[in-house]
Formats: sequence, C-alpha cells, structure tokens
Amino acid sequence: MKSWYAGVALFGFCLFSGAAHADGTVTFEPGVDRMGGDYKGFALSAADPQLCRQACASDAVCQAYTYVQPGVKGPEAMCFLKTSAAAASANACCSSGVKQAAAVLSPIARTAGTTKFNPNMVVPTTAAPNKSFAADANDPAQQFKNKQKRFNDEMAVKAAEYEAAAKAYAKAKALAEAAAQAEAEAAAKEAAAKKAAGTDDQSGLGLWPSTPLTPEQQAEKKKQDDAAYEAQKLCKAKKAAVIETIRANCIANGGTLAQVDACFNGGVDAYLNDPFDTTCD
Repeated sequence: MKSWYAGVALFGFCLFSGAAHADGTVTFEPGVDRMGGDYKGFALSAADPQLCRQACASDAVCQAYTYVQPGVKGPEAMCFLKTSAAAASANACCSSGVKQAAAVLSPIARTAGTTKFNPNMVVPTTAAPNKSFAADANDPAQQFKNKQKRFNDEMAVKAAEYEAAAKAYAKAKALAEAAAQAEAEAAAKEAAAKKAAGTDDQSGLGLWPSTPLTPEQQAEKKKQDDAAYEAQKLCKAKKAAVIETIRANCIANGGTLAQVDACFNGGVDAYLNDPFDTTCD
C-alpha cells in the first residue's frame, strides 16, 4: 500500500512541478547552473540552449548538461555535457537540464463517471541495483567509470605538480626580489662611501671632487639621486606587476603544467624583449 501511495505522489509531482519543463527525457531549467561532472565542452553554432539540450539527449553518456551564454566562457555560446547531475544553483548566465528515465504509467480507467487508477498500473519504485552492470572490465559502463577515474587521478597529479611549481615560482620570485634589494642597498652604500671619500662626481653636473659643491648644488644632486632611486624602484615594481599578470592569465587559461609554463615563459620573454614597451617611461 505504501509503495502505491508513493507511486501516486511521484506521478503528481512529475505532472505538476514547474521547476523544470520536461520534453522527452531531458529537462530544461532556465537560469540554472550545474557545475561539475563535465566530460565534454564545445562551442555552439548559435546561442540557443536547445542545441545543448539536444546534444545531451543524443549522447548515451550524457546525464545532464549546462548551456552558457556568449560572453561568459568566451565570445561564443558554450555547451557542457556531464556524466552526472551536479547540484543546481541559480545563475542567469546559464540554462541546464537532467536526463530522466521514462516512467511507465497505465491509462486511467473510468467507471460509471468516476475516475480511478487502474489496479494494474506500473509505478516506478526504487529498485535494487541492476546486476547486469557488475564491475566487469568488459562492461561499457564500467569501462567508462574506469576511464573517468583514471582521468580524475591524472588531474589530481597535475594539480599537485602545478601547486608545487607555483610555490617554487613564488619562492624564486621572493629570492630575486631580495637579491635586487640587496644589490640596490650595496650600490647605495658604495655611492655613499665614494661620496664620503670625495672620489665621485657628486654633482652629476660635470664637477669633480676637486671642485667644492655649493649648498645649492648639493641639494640639486640629492634631489636627482632621490628621483633616480625612486624611478628605479617604480620601474621594478611595474615590471613585477606585469609579469605577475602574465602568470595569472596563463593559469586562468588552464591546460597542462607544461602548457602553463610555456605560456608564462613565452609571455615574459616577449614582454622583456619588446622594444616598444613603455612600462618604465
């Protein structure tokens, strides 16, 4: 009796629920994003979520999909097919849907003007696992699961490698900045020592130590030295910011660790060798 009531409740929910509009076996959920579980992503020929829905319906592996409007993941509309129905979240950028198994219901019998359910109605209930889908290496479903697991394991290894590379880069950057600071401090000390010993051109105006500096010349020399030092610091800071931006963009573009490294190295080389660079102007 309980299973009969459960079947009636399930029938009523599917008939009257407005959260998703069913058409065939794939639902359509406007304004919904389902993140995760992607196994295929591609650009669509037109900005139409129904194209993504149809692609999921015609793919036996697809269990859910998410359509992304143009301008979010790139200039074109994107479609992501999924191996499982991830949790739904409201997002105006997207539309999603889930592939559903068809429910088998018998016609409604009418007797003496009174409507009642046919006692022979077949109502889907939670069934035991299908033993035909055992963990068999020759089973296509199991093969797909094994392939997905290998892919996830490989991605986990790549993520760990990338995290280690990012830490190494941060450490190398800190060491380079410390070395540059130490070099600047050593140069400043050397300049101060020369100035104290009277062995440098203190004025920067072609006046050698044999020519005493006037207070005005000393003030002008200090002003020039301070301006040059600040300009050098600003230049280094600007270059470091540009390089950090290149690194962030390469990470955002994704790909393997080797691809991220190639992107970063190529971008930095192009930037440092650009004859038209105006970073330190």
